[in-house]
Amino acid sequence: MSKTERMICMKFAAKITKMGGGESKKKATADVFFEGGFKVSGIKTCKGEHGLFIGMPSNSYINTKGEKKYIDVFHPTTKEAREALTKEVLSKYKAAIQQQTQSEAQQADETPLPPEPDFGKPGFEDNFEDIFDEPSM
Repeated sequence: MSKTERMICMKFAAKITKMGGGESKKKATADVFFEGGFKVSGIKTCKGEHGLFIGMPSNSYINTKGEKKYIDVFHPTTKEAREALTKEVLSKYKAAIQQQTQSEAQQADETPLPPEPDFGKPGFEDNFEDIFDEPSM
């Protein structure tokens, strides 16, 4: 058992609820279920300059200077808890990516190819010669 696992006594599990895509920095959203009946929704998986990271759910507000600010509505209070939460959410994200890739590959294998052109169709040769006939002089 690692130091992080010893420090975290509450068990929890993550579930990817929404996948992002394209060029967006936000790649997925997860819910985390904690033992004892608690759930936190809206944990974001994001891609930054240094790789993947998770972002906590937050609310925005306007401060006295008129600036928009954000405050986390949930966050780990220790380094070990953050590491454990990050590890769990990112592992579920990577598993979801792998499953999505396998599903897309399977769908590609099952997609029927379009029918080949029927070059033996009557009249095909006539059209071919009309197109490539040299002009008469």
